[in-house]
Amino acid sequence: MNKKSDKYRLQQPKQAQQNAGKRGVTASKKEAPLELSVPVSSDESMIKWGLLIVVIVTTFFCYRYSLNNQLTNWDDGVYVTENPYVKVMSWDNIKAMLDPRKNITQNYYHPLTLFSLMLNYHFSKDRPEGYYITNIVIHLLNTALIFFFIMQLLGAMVKRKYGDIKGIVWLAALCALWHGIHPMHVESVSWLAERKDVLYLFFYILGLMTYVKYVEAGESKWLIYTAIFYLLSLISKPLAVTFPLSIFALDVLLKRDKEYPFPYWKLIIEKVPIFILSFAAGVAAYVMAKQGGSISSFGVFTIWQRIMFASDNFVMYFVKAFDPVHLCSFIPYPNTDTDGSLPFIYYIAPILALLIPAIPLYLSYRAGENYFRVTLFGFAFYFFNVMFILQFVSAGATIMSERYSYAPYIGIVFMVVYFLYVLVDKFPAFKYPVIGVVLLASSILGYLCYDRTLVWHNTKTLWQDVIRKYPYRIQTSYKNLGNYYADLGPTNPVYYDSAYTNYVTLVKIHMADAGTWSNIANIYGLRQQFDSSLIAYSMALKMDSTSFDAHLDRAITYSMMKKYPEALTDYNYAYKLEPKSEKMLQNRASTYMACGLYADAIKDYTNLIGINPDIPGTYLDRGAAEWDSKDYQAALTDFTYYHKIDPKNVQCVFNLAVTYEKLKDFKSALDYALMAQQAKFPNATDTYINFLKQQINHPTK
Repeated sequence: MNKKSDKYRLQQPKQAQQNAGKRGVTASKKEAPLELSVPVSSDESMIKWGLLIVVIVTTFFCYRYSLNNQLTNWDDGVYVTENPYVKVMSWDNIKAMLDPRKNITQNYYHPLTLFSLMLNYHFSKDRPEGYYITNIVIHLLNTALIFFFIMQLLGAMVKRKYGDIKGIVWLAALCALWHGIHPMHVESVSWLAERKDVLYLFFYILGLMTYVKYVEAGESKWLIYTAIFYLLSLISKPLAVTFPLSIFALDVLLKRDKEYPFPYWKLIIEKVPIFILSFAAGVAAYVMAKQGGSISSFGVFTIWQRIMFASDNFVMYFVKAFDPVHLCSFIPYPNTDTDGSLPFIYYIAPILALLIPAIPLYLSYRAGENYFRVTLFGFAFYFFNVMFILQFVSAGATIMSERYSYAPYIGIVFMVVYFLYVLVDKFPAFKYPVIGVVLLASSILGYLCYDRTLVWHNTKTLWQDVIRKYPYRIQTSYKNLGNYYADLGPTNPVYYDSAYTNYVTLVKIHMADAGTWSNIANIYGLRQQFDSSLIAYSMALKMDSTSFDAHLDRAITYSMMKKYPEALTDYNYAYKLEPKSEKMLQNRASTYMACGLYADAIKDYTNLIGINPDIPGTYLDRGAAEWDSKDYQAALTDFTYYHKIDPKNVQCVFNLAVTYEKLKDFKSALDYALMAQQAKFPNATDTYINFLKQQINHPTK
């Protein structure tokens, strides 16, 4: 048999030959097994690659706006802008990422994801384009992998007596396209913090492909490759823990249960290493999420409420696969009535959650074994990959999130596309109506996908969208939108008013926390209303006496009031809570400078450079502290380094002049002083220039 066409060939036993003619296949007259071959011509190869290109280009077109995205204040700081481990590419930071005890992001163990962001930061720094290009490229690779995976899977099904499946490349292309442009997947691609989604699925699909190869070839090396890809997927995102169950679903689809007698010990034993990885990762993920505060106490909701939440989520994730409208990045838990009752839909959700898979499974069982296996695989793959995020165990503030559909929908899409093919194959008259429906559905998905990318443009568009859909419901939306405006305040004081409005809204709806009161206090401080500011800080610390933000922000306010001892008390407490906070070190160093504690300021600036060496201004500030402490040689080193980065900074130019003067290098001092004077720096006066010239001609002894 030609090895190049193995995946398109079917060997049938004699009994299958008797029915071959019914499928339009000419049976062999010999007793030998019938071979149904689909030769791979150059035209078919061109169609395959042409379809893949169309799918990739279409998917990119739908995501093109995300290239303009800015970083948001929802976890992007945790992963990049405020993450000291990502900002310096060093073995120490890589080892910290690999150490689960560090729990760098306080939620997951995903060192491979963090390493990918470290690489991004190395080349892109805080510029967002590089991060979003990387996310989109990985998503496009995932889309391509799904294309090849579905081709591989359908080819394996042909060999396992699913009949001649025509147009495999077209079916694979449709599966890949619907994955690529589904609006529910935008959150995973257009949000920097969700790099872990696209990355874990990349290795997840590779693991599925090598597992199918193992089933086909029976060679242990493919199972080893599967375990390796699974491990890479796990350290990209622990949600990959569902992988062993997904390959059991593949066993059902590929009829492996027929190869071994019940209870199928071989199917279990061969997966023991994978199960060990899964168990270890699952325990670690739960412990780390618990430590990070992502998992709420089990007593918050009753068992029956948890069943209702999980059932409703199972239903809604499934429904959104077909009706992806009214999407929102933050979906809150439902409000209860005065008697504590939930909305009616939650009470019938358990019944719907049973009926949605039960009816198709029953109908497909009646229709035939092959149809039943495809349906069982589709629902099993969907359920296995969604079951840990159904909120039976509450994790996070959202009851459901669009990003969690990124892997589960593969099962649903495969099932739908396969049965569309069956419909056309059995009833050719439906061919063009089905094609019309597919084109219409694809167009709608593409439009909704592009429209959804606009929401993720920046912090403002993100949280305004949440507020429009859930007004006065979600604390995070008002708080983060207020923070966004507060950060813009230095460019225009009007933004402080917008920030204040959002913070006060939280107070009015009785959802303010320590961080919100701290932010309100900041606005008062910026308005020079210090008494009101300190009262608000007291409210924040009353709610949470260990609030890092409240202590840090009150310290900054005390500094503005020139109450430096009080400021340093709060700074030092904040330092104990987060010793690698760049904001804290920068502000404390400034306060040390104001107090004349130059050695302490130098120490903070040095720590800041160690955490993030890519902020040039820190070298300028440290140089000033060194100059004030009379360490002129150290100051010269820092000023010179900064001048190379920003040669037009006239303050640095003049600093070099006075530093060279202190070091008795009057010629160099004059050169820089003249440069500063030419740039109209006010301190570079004629008097100072003449003094330097005099020192050159008649140096003071």
